[in-house]
Amino acid sequence: MKKFLFMCLMALVPMAFTACGSDDDDNKPNNEQTTPTGGTVSSSISETSNQIIVTVTVKEQGLTMTTKYIFDFQNDVCTKATCQVEYPTEALAKEMYNELLEDLDEDEDASLYSINGKVVSSDMTASFKGQSKTAIKAAAETLRKQLEKEAISGMNI
Repeated sequence: MKKFLFMCLMALVPMAFTACGSDDDDNKPNNEQTTPTGGTVSSSISETSNQIIVTVTVKEQGLTMTTKYIFDFQNDVCTKATCQVEYPTEALAKEMYNELLEDLDEDEDASLYSINGKVVSSDMTASFKGQSKTAIKAAAETLRKQLEKEAISGMNI
């Protein structure tokens, strides 16, 4: 799991790609920043009564990548958590997925990870199940800022 979270961060660093936003009206404003190389990094948090989605979008040199953390709730308690990274091509997604599986520790469950076209997903429910919506919301804002910062600093290399 730690390796996948690291890969979510690192996926934003070397290439700088994009995310898609939610159609919800409750989205926090998109915080778009320009990178030193002329690309953009933007992020948002959308919230409904039963879901929080943290999205970080990176666009660079015509390429786009999306990282989303999706938290589902029932009665304001987290019931499911997923991280999805959408790569610009299926080939790149497959390469990153295969690297992820190769780097798993013996005690990590490979069935928590999946690939569907350009999207590599991780089921993170075990880490967040039972946590309150208030706690997840606070952590989501910290996560959004961290992912955005990592993406920008990675483009300074």
